[in-house]
Amino acid sequence: MVTTTLPRQRGFFPIITLTLLAIFVMAEAGGKQALLLLVGAGLGIALFAGSFGFAGSWRAFFVGRNATGIRAQFLVIAATATLFIPLMGLFPEQFGPAAAPIGFSLIIGAILFSLGMQLANGCASGTLFATGGGSIRSSLALIGFVAGAFWASLDMGFFLSLPAFEPILIADITGWLPSLVISLALALSAYGLFTKFDQSRTPLMPRAPRHWVGQWGWMEAGILLVLLNLFTLLIAGHPWSVTYGFTLWGAKIASALGMDLSNVAFWTWTRGSFALSNSSLLDTTSVMNIGLILGASIFAIRSGRSMNGQTPPAMQLVAAIIGGLLMGYGARLSFGCNIGTFLAGTASGSLHGWVWFLVAFAVTPLGLRLRQIFGMGN
Repeated sequence: MVTTTLPRQRGFFPIITLTLLAIFVMAEAGGKQALLLLVGAGLGIALFAGSFGFAGSWRAFFVGRNATGIRAQFLVIAATATLFIPLMGLFPEQFGPAAAPIGFSLIIGAILFSLGMQLANGCASGTLFATGGGSIRSSLALIGFVAGAFWASLDMGFFLSLPAFEPILIADITGWLPSLVISLALALSAYGLFTKFDQSRTPLMPRAPRHWVGQWGWMEAGILLVLLNLFTLLIAGHPWSVTYGFTLWGAKIASALGMDLSNVAFWTWTRGSFALSNSSLLDTTSVMNIGLILGASIFAIRSGRSMNGQTPPAMQLVAAIIGGLLMGYGARLSFGCNIGTFLAGTASGSLHGWVWFLVAFAVTPLGLRLRQIFGMGN
């Protein structure tokens, strides 16, 4: 991650912006949405401070057998599952899982997303926090993601007609307690497997400057992510997700430009129809995405760090746009991204999250080869 030094006094601007926006959201959409905006800001701080991304950590494993980031991800999944599955099992009316069908749509989407996040140099959440940190590359990838997710929404009727298994929640088969045990066994087994192949010996919590300066350790960022995931579930009633907000933004722009979506299946379904005809501030993912960008911006400036370094070569900027398109299209097809499908799905005890990971991770080497075509190092 390329960083530049910024005057810390400028950090008050995004703080003031976040405060005023929270007040506005509360007035327009209610206190729950305002709280979710602030939770999103906390996620942005944690992600940026710990550079907690998926694209780079997966790449580091295939290039140098550095599994530090992947190990941290599975610990986050295990900790989140420990909180999520009992709540979902004991209070099913209040807290819903992230569950989706397992079929061609999921698999194709996982492949496209995996390739896209390597070209874009970041995953969905990584694109958001890097955009907040001032990255030109990620800003272009974000535009591509919005366009790709909306484009996929136009085709969802076809992809959902392809063969697929119904959502498989382990708790529906075994009950919530065995589901928790199985989910923890899967996550910790994956952690152990990657630890065995990890040649970096990098500690998950290295000694480093804390708080508003320096780089956080993986575990510091991970602990905050787990807590904020819990807050999201408690406030919104469902796990943290990212992709739907991007899809909605694309649809809002298309509608404003005169595109008629009344005959598009995705936007006639209950959630899509409501979201399209009402303010984006009423959509959980939208306000959290906005908060995430502002949170990353706050930390970047207050810590004196920014990702707005040297402008990448033109070919890499083109790769960012293409990568964003692939991520957006793939995330919509696979019912979410590294957050909404992988993290939220596995932590909910849904098998589709594990299938998504296996496919997306296996495709990563191909993504690394595509990076070379665009002059990007690994």
